[in-house]
Amino acid sequence: MQMDIRILGADSFGVRSLATFVTTSRMRVFIDPGVSVCPKRDGHPPHRLELEELSRVRAAIQEHARIADAIAITHFHHDHYTSFEDRPLDLTNPETAQAVYGDKPVYVKAWQRKLNHAQKTRAIEFLRSLGRRVTIADGGTFGGMAFSPPFKHGEAGSKQGWVTMVLIEDRDERLVFGSDIQLIERESVDWIIERKPKTLIVSGPPIYLRVLAEDARQRASANLLRLAGAIPTIIIDHHLLRTADYHRFLAEPLRIARSAGHRVLTAADFMGRPNTLLEARRRELWQSPPHPDPLRA
Repeated sequence: MQMDIRILGADSFGVRSLATFVTTSRMRVFIDPGVSVCPKRDGHPPHRLELEELSRVRAAIQEHARIADAIAITHFHHDHYTSFEDRPLDLTNPETAQAVYGDKPVYVKAWQRKLNHAQKTRAIEFLRSLGRRVTIADGGTFGGMAFSPPFKHGEAGSKQGWVTMVLIEDRDERLVFGSDIQLIERESVDWIIERKPKTLIVSGPPIYLRVLAEDARQRASANLLRLAGAIPTIIIDHHLLRTADYHRFLAEPLRIARSAGHRVLTAADFMGRPNTLLEARRRELWQSPPHPDPLRA
């Protein structure tokens, strides 16, 4: 059978997530089973449409987790794993988390090293609540699944910590889940290119943040151009899709990809859905009269 990749949640759907379910001839792996919404953006709480999409993605996570053979967690940000905490806004609690993980093997970013304080605290609480052993993923190989060493979450000096990337191989199919590297640092992009994946899923840079230096944005752009010429299918989403300006950032990579016979897509594009940028348009949503359909990108 051909590798089946299903992206269950993403910022191009309207929520913060990169939840991905991968089926191969040997196993079903759920990578980063988490979803959240930004508590406040542009002075506004989440809009009703965001909460509706959050509910849909949470249900999809629960449904797919039941049939997963293994769970992989690339880092401990709430949009990348289901916490055992009571988090009403994210529609999760201890019972929700227990249903996700059950007795399945869980592969996680190491918490003893290369993890910032907030994520380390969450990881320790996660392990305590899970109540059983997990496998430290960093740099390891487990059957048809391999993990990168830790790479920075964004810029080299970022306080957001580190992440692991995931490589899944099945016959001639090869997928890299690049997590939140944001394409800013060359070392993580080199690791991806060396794996020669046919498909890459990755977070783009957070160009919506004023604190992102122009130099970091330019490096991310240059790295995406390298990837666009090397990888047949790139799915770029998450932080990048928190602004409608993502179109401009992707213009040149799309040109390079097309000239090579490759594709650069959002998660919504890949899954055959409209790009629905709810967080990016939160102010507009709150200022508009009630309407049954979300604003489309």
